[in-house]
Amino acid sequence: MSSKICLLTNACPVVALMSRKGYLVQTYARRVHPSMQVAFLDRDGVIIKNRSDYVLDESDVEVLPHAVEAVSWLGRNGYGIILVTNQSAVGRGVLTRSKVLDIDAHVVAQFGPARDVFLATYLCPHAPGARCICRKPMPTMIEHAIITFGAQPTKSFLIGDALTDIEAGDRAGLATGMVLSGRGGTSDIQGLDRFRSKAYSDVFAAAKALHATVTEPR
Repeated sequence: MSSKICLLTNACPVVALMSRKGYLVQTYARRVHPSMQVAFLDRDGVIIKNRSDYVLDESDVEVLPHAVEAVSWLGRNGYGIILVTNQSAVGRGVLTRSKVLDIDAHVVAQFGPARDVFLATYLCPHAPGARCICRKPMPTMIEHAIITFGAQPTKSFLIGDALTDIEAGDRAGLATGMVLSGRGGTSDIQGLDRFRSKAYSDVFAAAKALHATVTEPR
């Protein structure tokens, strides 16, 4: 990591960095989560409402139903949470890197006491045509997070709302699930079979199902 962008004060310590590969990493945890179990979550459409005109301000953040329950439940079951999100509004020039990090810290703060479950956010700021190596479905951000936080892929999973999320998680060796609370449509659901993935109503339902998958005896 290099290029420290900002140090924010919020409900928990927040440090934002820019990686040499161009994606942003914002960390919240005081220490590495001891369990090595990580729930990788997409942000928009999974824990907050997806907006067709982008989440451009803290006032645009709307936590989805059951998201707080899901985060609290994951924490009680020994998981740390890492958000992995594409935010092309930055690359399109409608949102600054500083602002997107402020919004991201605000998202985490909405979870009250459960915010301590969040370890970090990995954020790709590039537009789709930028040919970067971090935008999902590339697994780069997930793979870096696995190494940095000592996560065990066989004990971890990813929840997203589109096939690009599912492909990224699958390529990183994670169990995956797609929620129907975001932008995933019929074509995405039909494509889940090739990743041995399933669709769920919301993040809480997905979390419970995937926890059962990764903890079942092998």
